[in-house]
Amino acid sequence: MSMDYDVLIIGGGAAGKDAAFLAARAGLETLLIEKEKLGGTSCHKGCYVIRALQMCAESFRASGFSEKNPENLGIGYGYITEGWSDWSKVRLEVTGRLVKELEEELAKSEIPVKMGSAKFLDNHTIQISSSGGTSEKVTADNIIIATGSEPSYPGDGSTFPSLKERKGLKVFNSTQILENSVPPIHLVVVGGGYIGCELASIYRTLGSRVTLVEEKPTVLWDWDPLVGQKVSESLPEAGVTLQTVYSFEPE
Repeated sequence: MSMDYDVLIIGGGAAGKDAAFLAARAGLETLLIEKEKLGGTSCHKGCYVIRALQMCAESFRASGFSEKNPENLGIGYGYITEGWSDWSKVRLEVTGRLVKELEEELAKSEIPVKMGSAKFLDNHTIQISSSGGTSEKVTADNIIIATGSEPSYPGDGSTFPSLKERKGLKVFNSTQILENSVPPIHLVVVGGGYIGCELASIYRTLGSRVTLVEEKPTVLWDWDPLVGQKVSESLPEAGVTLQTVYSFEPE
């Protein structure tokens, strides 16, 4: 049986697009399927978004908190109330540029992209269902699943139901907080990994009171020890309350 494609990749994020480019360069007929937005988690919710926000924060800190700060970085006068909105515009602009560049690279490499959800019908057949209600079947000799990651905490209150009942308290995962329109007065970040440390630094620069808790003896515990030590020193210097060897067990 002749297949439609040599390689079919489910997921247009960092891993999926790299796999697609490698397959296409090898002369293989390649199809990329994406359910939501090209670029995946790293582009829309993860490292690139965090880097854009951190650049805004770094530029603000380097500016000396002057009302003459460049407005296009979201660090102008009145940043306490408007800064987050401006910074969010910056990250969306960065994301939009990255997606456009990816689309251009895929087109240049003659890699077709189909938008929709992928469902296995058998080992070599995928049904693609679009958000508009249409569907089609495609076949491939090889199928790569590169559907990415998502926060382990769903953000619907099911993980910590007791917290949901506390008046005035909002619980977000790392994706949801980026979409929150107003920076919190006090933010508690649970987890001293890369994203946790970055969020703590960003929101502290915005003016939020920030507490970072980590169950290990140091933040970034699985990185180079010197890096973890440096960040453990720099966060408190920036005004972040850091609590390590801390077990987070909500009542």
